[in-house]
Amino acid sequence: MGVTGILKAIVALSTVSVFAEAGCCSTYQADSSGYIMMQAECPSQDSYWSKKTSLKGYKGSGYSEWRSGSSREDIDNKKKPYNGIMKYKFKTSKSGEHRIMIRSAAPDKTEHNDVWLKSPTTLIGRKRGNASSKRTLYGDLVKLYQNDDNNKWTWTSHSIDFNAHTISFKYLSAGKTYEIWLVGRSSKFKIDAIAVWPCSSSSSCQDKSSNFYKAASKSDSRCVGSSSPTTTTKKTTTTKKATSTSRPASTSSSGSTCKSIKSNVSDSWCRAVKCSSAYKDFCKWSSGGSSPTTTTKTTSKPTSTKTSSPQPTKTSGSGKTCQSINRVASDSWCRAVKCISAYKQFCAFKLSRWMGERENRVFSVIPVGEWNLNADITIELSTLLREYWEFEADN
Repeated sequence: MGVTGILKAIVALSTVSVFAEAGCCSTYQADSSGYIMMQAECPSQDSYWSKKTSLKGYKGSGYSEWRSGSSREDIDNKKKPYNGIMKYKFKTSKSGEHRIMIRSAAPDKTEHNDVWLKSPTTLIGRKRGNASSKRTLYGDLVKLYQNDDNNKWTWTSHSIDFNAHTISFKYLSAGKTYEIWLVGRSSKFKIDAIAVWPCSSSSSCQDKSSNFYKAASKSDSRCVGSSSPTTTTKKTTTTKKATSTSRPASTSSSGSTCKSIKSNVSDSWCRAVKCSSAYKDFCKWSSGGSSPTTTTKTTSKPTSTKTSSPQPTKTSGSGKTCQSINRVASDSWCRAVKCISAYKQFCAFKLSRWMGERENRVFSVIPVGEWNLNADITIELSTLLREYWEFEADN
C-alpha cells in the first residue's frame, strides 16, 4: 500500500461529521452509493450489554460492552432463548451483495474477541485475500470475530476460525428494510459501530480495498424520513453579562436568500451557517434587497479576547505548508490568505517534510465528496499507524 495508502487510511478512519455527533435512528437510510453507518450503542442496553466511554477513540457517544469487567470465558447464547440482543434496522438503496463489518476492541487475540450476528437473509463468507473463494455461512447465529488485542479499535471482522472469511449478505434488495441482531457471545468484547455497503465486484468488499476505507470513513447515516440522525448537543454555560445579538434566518420575508460569494464554497453550506457574520468573507444575503430583518434575543456573551488585525501564522522552518483542513476551502485559497488565524477553521500549517509531494497526491486523489472533515479527530494518529502496520504484518 505504501505511504499514500497509509495517509488515505488515516484520513478515512479518523474523520467525523462536520455538523453532527453520534446519531441514533430506529431505521437507518443508506446513502445514494449504498453505504450505511450505524452506532452500536444506540439500542437500549440490558443487564449484560452496557454503554461505556472509558476506552477512548470511539466514534459516537460511546460503545457497547458485553459483560463488562467479567472474567467469564464460557460462550454465551449457544442455544435459544437468546439474551443480550441488540437490534438494528436499515433501508438499502442498492441491490446485490453487501459487506458487513463492525468496529470493535478486544483485550485478547483469541479470547473475549467475538460476537454473534443474526441475519434476515443468507450470509456468505469470502476468503480473506482470495475474494473468488466463497462459501455459505450456516446457522441461526454466525460468529463474527477479530484477532487484535490490547483493546485497540479495529474494523477487522471475520468468520470461520483459523480460516478468516469476510462476511456479506448474499443479496439485499434496494429500497427494502432489513433488521440484524448482534447477540452477546464473549465477555469484555466492545462494539463501537457497524458498517454495511454494496459489493460492486468480488474484490471490492475485501479488507484494505478502497471501498473498505470509504465505508470506515462514513459519518452516521441519516434516519429514514429525516435529513440527519438524532444528535446529542453539548451544552455550555457562560458567566458574562447578557447582551443583544441577532440571529439571521436562511431566507427572509423580503425574499433575500443566503448565497455563497466564493467559488469554493457552496450555497447549501452558506445556508447551513445562516450567513453568520463569522463567514462574511464567504457568504452574503442576496436578491437585490438588503439583509433580512433579524429577530433580536438575549443570550449570554461568550468569553472573548481583544480583537486585533489577524496576522499570518509563521512557519517553523521545518517544511510546514499552508493547507486546507475543511472541505469548503481549497489549498490554493488557504495559501492566498496565508493561513491567518481568522481562518483557522479552514486552514492550517501542516508538516510536509516527511511526505513531501506524496502527501499532496494523497489528498488530491481522495474525492472531496468522501471527506467529512472536522477539527475533532477521534482516533489518535499513532494508534492508526500501529494498527495499519500490524494489519500489514498479519497479511
